[in-house]
Amino acid sequence: MAFIVRVEALSGVLDESPPCYLLELDGVRILLDCGWSEHFDTTQLDALAKVASTIDLVLLSQPDIHHLGALPYAYEKLGLTCPCYATLPIKQLGLLFLYDAFQARMEQEDFETFSLDGIDESFANITSVKYSQAIEVAGTGITLLALQAGHMLGGTVWRITKDDEDVVYALNYNHRSERHLRPAVFQLLTRPSLLITGARNASTEMVLKPKEREAKLLSLAEQTMRSDGTMVVVADTAGRTLELVQLFESHWNDNPGLKTYPVFFLSHNSYNVLEFAQTLIEFMSDKMLVKLQTMTHNPFACPNIKCQKTVDGVMRSAGAKVVIVPHSSLEAGFGRELLFRLAGEARNRFLFIARPPPHSLGARLLAKSGQIHTIQFEHRFRVQLEGEELKAYRQHKAEEAKQQKEDALAQARAEGTFVGSDSEDDEDEDDHVADLPMRLPGTQPSIDAVHHTPQQTRAKDRTFRSRRQALTTFPFQSNKVVRASTYDSFMGAQKVEWDDYGMTFDREKLKLLDSHLATGLEAPAADEADKPAEDSNLEAMQAELTASIQEAERPSKVVAQQRDLSVRCQVEYLDLEGLSDRESMLNILERMRPRFLVLLHGTEDETEELADSCVHKLRDLERIVMPKRFERVDIAGERNIFQLRLRDALVSSLKFSEAGEYKIAWIDGVLAHTEGDETSSKRAKLPQLEAATEAAEHNAVFVGDIRLSQLKTVLENHQVEVSWWVEKLVCNNQVVVGKDPLGGSFSIDGPLCETYYKVRELLYQQFVVA
Repeated sequence: MAFIVRVEALSGVLDESPPCYLLELDGVRILLDCGWSEHFDTTQLDALAKVASTIDLVLLSQPDIHHLGALPYAYEKLGLTCPCYATLPIKQLGLLFLYDAFQARMEQEDFETFSLDGIDESFANITSVKYSQAIEVAGTGITLLALQAGHMLGGTVWRITKDDEDVVYALNYNHRSERHLRPAVFQLLTRPSLLITGARNASTEMVLKPKEREAKLLSLAEQTMRSDGTMVVVADTAGRTLELVQLFESHWNDNPGLKTYPVFFLSHNSYNVLEFAQTLIEFMSDKMLVKLQTMTHNPFACPNIKCQKTVDGVMRSAGAKVVIVPHSSLEAGFGRELLFRLAGEARNRFLFIARPPPHSLGARLLAKSGQIHTIQFEHRFRVQLEGEELKAYRQHKAEEAKQQKEDALAQARAEGTFVGSDSEDDEDEDDHVADLPMRLPGTQPSIDAVHHTPQQTRAKDRTFRSRRQALTTFPFQSNKVVRASTYDSFMGAQKVEWDDYGMTFDREKLKLLDSHLATGLEAPAADEADKPAEDSNLEAMQAELTASIQEAERPSKVVAQQRDLSVRCQVEYLDLEGLSDRESMLNILERMRPRFLVLLHGTEDETEELADSCVHKLRDLERIVMPKRFERVDIAGERNIFQLRLRDALVSSLKFSEAGEYKIAWIDGVLAHTEGDETSSKRAKLPQLEAATEAAEHNAVFVGDIRLSQLKTVLENHQVEVSWWVEKLVCNNQVVVGKDPLGGSFSIDGPLCETYYKVRELLYQQFVVA
């Protein structure tokens, strides 16, 4: 390589920990993924905390917590400030992954590691890119190219190009086309200088083909439901779940008899996941594009899939059913609650489509698959504050709000920014403070109370600003409306439409009336017209939503109960992760033919097995690196490339010559170690080269290269008669010019004559001499 390349694994090597890697190209520091486990243990990010402020850009390859979970915490608390690049599906679905994880944690603990505002603010730093769109990173000489990786919607293989050399980051990929995903693209990745790839699944042989695995999943579901049991498919929030949704929707359409069994998608953001998927069809497979053109509805408008946001909503459906839930660790979320309710009956089944994180509850259950056993289970849930607790809570918050107001008032007076207000304003502000969401230590209100919008935040400062009543415009509503944030917009805020006369109207109601008029039927009564025919449960859903909001507005606390949980249900694992197997990985690597290979993200056995296979199968491979955690590997260290700082006086004295796109010069200098540039906090201290007192003599250095066929054309253009003779050039039947195929050096044989000097001069002109 013509530049310095270093790789450091902050996490995700020789084990199944989340991927987080630091790639350095000539001083430009790139963070490859920013994963976190579902435990959200901040000690796992100690290594990232040390380098976060020095990172120049972040590249994300998948939308799940495992690949981007630490992004909000890094931006909010670790000092990460650089831009981030990801495809649009990763940006949108990644939000839903983090929202769902946050809400799952909030239900069972007072989670304060990061906030919903922090998620929104961190994702504002992400620049959305399209596949095959070249991105020039300003001031670095680096070009980014995102290619399809499969595995999850938006999955990316990154090609990082600098100085005509490619560095490829391909961690998780699937070379097969799926229902809603295109296969990974490797056609543009031939002979990269460096390939950084994962070893996960390197020891997995393809026992069952993908179609056979899907058939087994559906067979297990039918078997469980015919036994009047509940099949819980443990997947994720918005990744592999989309493939499961398409699988069940297609199978239920092909088998009308199964429609008596409901399929639930149970997640805090289940509605939003499918809504977002409907807007991302362009990133999906050609099958989805054909369906979009031929079907009367969007392929992800799945009538057989019932979205639910509460466990009680699912359990109200008595009898057999299929439930898709996120969070394979079962450390939090709806899957954990379903385990508590369903584990005691042998007719129920829990099926994992991906390996749960090590040492998690899901991993412990799989380890004892097929055995009836008892586990120590901590049942955590929220209860509303009542009686003395509620009274103490409100009193504490009132005192806290009063103290905050007094402190702010004192600070405003000290800064000279206080503007007096009349008694009516003060009274209004007291009402405003009383309405603020409140929380005692050890208690937690709902998500809505925790997630303040920017307008709510600014409203707290209104006491010290002169307020003027704005004239209202028609239509006017007396209720105060707060503009929703990114999170609120995802939660489905409804848009109110007005006609030319200021009246609200419902398009669905008008469509219903038009259909009755067109068919000659009597128009329904006003109360019946307000009920859309396609959603008979609308009133029930609205009542449930209203009740949940009213319940969420009251403060609550977490209650933990230790239980002995008897596990009698069936627990199984079926590989539907959508990753390439070992044989396919080797075939892909063999076609790519990388010069250097870095193996990451896999267990120690998987990494060593893939490395051994690559040594025997990849003939052009120069070096394989299997770094340990926190080990900094210099990929280009064997090519004698060093970084130095040059004095301005030394640079101004150099005489540069152009060699294609580059300028070169010979330097005579003395190496000196200095304290470095204090103004650059992102760069390591480098040794400095100072001008030498006397310039030493040196042999001429020829920079460049030319083929004999090109030299032949040059000589003929200067009236030299040239002919081929045993891969050499014979010039004017006097001089023979040859080239060493290995070293690239030229030789000129012949008498010292006019032809000799002319050929030598023309050959020298093809190089830059320093």
